[in-house]
Amino acid sequence: MNFLRIRSGVSTRSLCSSRQTAPKIQPLVRPNSTAYSTTASTWQQKPTATHLNDNSSQSWKSRLLSISAVSALVLGVSLATSEPLRLESSYILGFEDDKVAESYDTTTEPSSGIEFPKIITFKSPQTLPLTLMAVGIRTVSFLKIQVYAIAFYADLTKVDLKGLTSPEKKLEYLIKNKAVAVRIVAVRNTSFHHLRDAYIRALNVRLGVLRKSKDDVLTAEQEDAIQDSLQVLKSTFPPSSLAKKVPFYMVLSTPAASETRFVSIPTLKGKIENAWVAEELFRNYFTGDGPSPKLKQSVLESLDQM
Repeated sequence: MNFLRIRSGVSTRSLCSSRQTAPKIQPLVRPNSTAYSTTASTWQQKPTATHLNDNSSQSWKSRLLSISAVSALVLGVSLATSEPLRLESSYILGFEDDKVAESYDTTTEPSSGIEFPKIITFKSPQTLPLTLMAVGIRTVSFLKIQVYAIAFYADLTKVDLKGLTSPEKKLEYLIKNKAVAVRIVAVRNTSFHHLRDAYIRALNVRLGVLRKSKDDVLTAEQEDAIQDSLQVLKSTFPPSSLAKKVPFYMVLSTPAASETRFVSIPTLKGKIENAWVAEELFRNYFTGDGPSPKLKQSVLESLDQM
């Protein structure tokens, strides 16, 4: 049975398969019997042979208990959100350590051919299922050399967009009030430092705009806190390569009165606790053309239909 998959950085493995090889047993076979194959939400009856031994019985009991546990978790999330939670039949639920659960149902970024799961859920920071809103591609130079494919996700549970007449205002509502995330997959091998330097440059530009703004007054204490957070962001990225087709995640936490809003980088086990830095990292994707004009355009089109 293979209905749970866990991804974290460079590793993907099934929770329902064991690395140890079970000893071979010559079973007794009863003809014309029936067994059941299972997925996360369906039962399919098919003819097969039944192994009449205690090991087989225990195995099926364990599998049924696993299915019951998943069903209970889905029900619990649905009740917690006070809304029915619709999951595709191939949705994966489950965590190990600080990894991310992803759906098998995907959308393909057309120019690179890279697939993105339609739903992702993080354990740290804890999020409700985040829904894929759009995909795009990052290119450089006049040759349009592809660097990475990117997808934008948002928590769309209990979203209140009443009175928001433009997609830009709806986007700002999501960034300000909900958990959002980006998933980046390199098309060719690149370095984490290239990604880091792009973020630092963008944030310094946005910080310069804030200093000149008449609407927001930036105190010396606030600027010191921002500079400290930029140093934390710099130190989070190692001097190593981001391998091709390996996902990189960045997650903006849900606002909470009990803690400072932060951005989490589960791939690198990083956490930057500064609300301004956290939110501006995501606004950067939608300022001007952004790193990926196609991503910005597709997200705004999606929000315009909401």
